[in-house]
Amino acid sequence: MIPRSRTRSMTETAIVAAIGAIATIMGYYVPFLNIFLIFTAIPFAIITLRSGISYGVAGAFIASIIVAMATNPISALITLISSGVNGIFLGVVVQKKLKAWPAIVVTTLATLFSLYLSYYVVLPITGVDLNLQMDMMIEEMKVTMEAMQDSMNADAQATAESTQMLENYTRNMKLLIPSAIVMSALASAAANYMLFRVILKRMGVALPDMKPFREFRLPGSVFFGMLIMIVLSYLAGYFGLIQSEALLANIYMVFSMAFVLQGVAVIVYFFKHIPGQKLLKWLLVVMLAFTGGTIYLALLGMSDVMLNFRKRYESRSMMR
Repeated sequence: MIPRSRTRSMTETAIVAAIGAIATIMGYYVPFLNIFLIFTAIPFAIITLRSGISYGVAGAFIASIIVAMATNPISALITLISSGVNGIFLGVVVQKKLKAWPAIVVTTLATLFSLYLSYYVVLPITGVDLNLQMDMMIEEMKVTMEAMQDSMNADAQATAESTQMLENYTRNMKLLIPSAIVMSALASAAANYMLFRVILKRMGVALPDMKPFREFRLPGSVFFGMLIMIVLSYLAGYFGLIQSEALLANIYMVFSMAFVLQGVAVIVYFFKHIPGQKLLKWLLVVMLAFTGGTIYLALLGMSDVMLNFRKRYESRSMMR
């Protein structure tokens, strides 16, 4: 927190909060700008960093009041809970000078908490049931598919196969909602942290050094932790304590994406030591990630957790 007069802090809080509220309102009303709603926590992070938590909370309330006048009370509550909470935590972790990954983890937990409050506290107050909304969306998809098949005079077998595929897809989609929420929270926290660092550097704020992505590595205990969670989930399902299928699917999804990240980091690390154009190297990584190569990236990442290819490479390089 930067020492300053109370009047200046209040004025700055009001101005920055108003900017945040305007950005939020534009995201609601301008379709192609709604993607930037993910960054509406940044103004409250700036307020918290410069003036303290109390001013960050005040800024979130000011912004929510402005949003309520321009949209509706529900959007205002979501702004207060989601953007406000995330921004305050983001400002605190930077204020405490946490390193990048601990800061992202703390911000991810704050994002998960705000998402929980938004989905399971705010929306139910309005009578919105997410499960009911998803069921309605699935039914609409089925009706649309049946209409398309009728127009193309599809045979009964093809219709039955398409219906079965849609049911399997929607069933898996429902199972993986928790892991999807966790991964979206992580992506949101990382994106906000990276952008916040860029803004603060422009403002001349000193920040802890951030290691390059190629040095990203999960703790060695992650693999064994995953095995323990799988075994415990299976036993809990076997004894009828929980629905193990859903839990196992989400564990698999979360750890798979973590291993994919480490796999990409391994490739980027070795790319640095291989001659060639950087653009072509990154195009190869993108192609692997988005054209069915994620399973290989996950296997590479999981192998690196146990064998630490990069450390072995550095040790051999030092011995030469």
